Amino acid sequence: MHHKVKAFVGAVAAALVLGGCALGPAGRVADAAHERRGPGPGALPTSPPTPSASPSALPSASAVPSASPSDTEALNIFRTLELAPLKADGKLDEEEAARRLAEPMLSLVKASWRIAKPKFRLDGRLAFGIIDEKVWRAAPTPGGDRWFAVSGTYKYEDADGERGTGRIFVFRATAADPTWKFAFGGHTLAETALPPLSEGADGYVPAVTSDDGLVMPVGRACQAHLDVRDRASAAQWGPTVNKGVAEFEDYADSYESAGLNAVYTGKLRTDAVGPVWRTSDGGALVPCLVENRWTIAVKPGYGPMTQTGESRYLLDVEGSKIRGYVDTNISMKLLVIPTTGKPDFVAGLTYPLDYTQTAAR
Repeated sequence: MHHKVKAFVGAVAAALVLGGCALGPAGRVADAAHERRGPGPGALPTSPPTPSASPSALPSASAVPSASPSDTEALNIFRTLELAPLKADGKLDEEEAARRLAEPMLSLVKASWRIAKPKFRLDGRLAFGIIDEKVWRAAPTPGGDRWFAVSGTYKYEDADGERGTGRIFVFRATAADPTWKFAFGGHTLAETALPPLSEGADGYVPAVTSDDGLVMPVGRACQAHLDVRDRASAAQWGPTVNKGVAEFEDYADSYESAGLNAVYTGKLRTDAVGPVWRTSDGGALVPCLVENRWTIAVKPGYGPMTQTGESRYLLDVEGSKIRGYVDTNISMKLLVIPTTGKPDFVAGLTYPLDYTQTAAR
């Protein structure tokens, strides 16, 4: 049996990760026997590519004000941030990118310029298409990192008409580097909103300092979410996680029936991506960062995969044949931990970090 490698539908905005299990290889879906159509589990409709600013129009990095930024200051940082500053020759200016992006965003932008075709690179203004912006400031802690976030709505049209997703963008500053840098982002499923955060009279979102009243300890939430692998382990989670797990199982079955071995491994990353935010109903919004790796290989007795040239990766050349590939990506996730009911996945993004493949002999 021979295989065709079909493209995963996506552009600047990558797919959500659901169910504690990562979306399949972020740049491609390998199909054969049943010609499964469309994007893999958890995929969102594609957002239009964001316009790239010319090098002369790029804003300089913004220094930390003496206090947490005002709404005007925060929105200016957000609205003027160019994800991929360019050199005069049109290549990514990595030094300038490092002055405005924190990890993991810096590594993801650099990776997209290294392994992805031009139309799939991370670039453009971060604020493109965002409306109804709201600034959230995390309560400062002595000697700790400082954080603010901007939430909003992104409107788009698909076959069902105009739709929208909630989006959030988190910025970090440290004592060692007093510059506001974009560190973390996520968006919700279509037509769903982020839970509103709690804002005190002082204008700060209070830190979650205790698990009292929450249905799950916040310190255990990210690992518990990563450990979800099947419907039984998803029983303690809400409907979005359970829906994602069911789709993940279908996705794995499609590889199996196509004569492919698909092995997933995931691990939590330790990059600082934000505080645990208190929601207005007393719950917690927990940021998580996961590095996912999919290793795909043709089973013995099956012919090689034939590439269509449609995926995001430069190595995907139409007509070339491969025996397998390794796709590594990073998922940014937001989990909501309520005071009653079940915790659930509420928002996230997945972007490629590395990609290699094995040519057929």
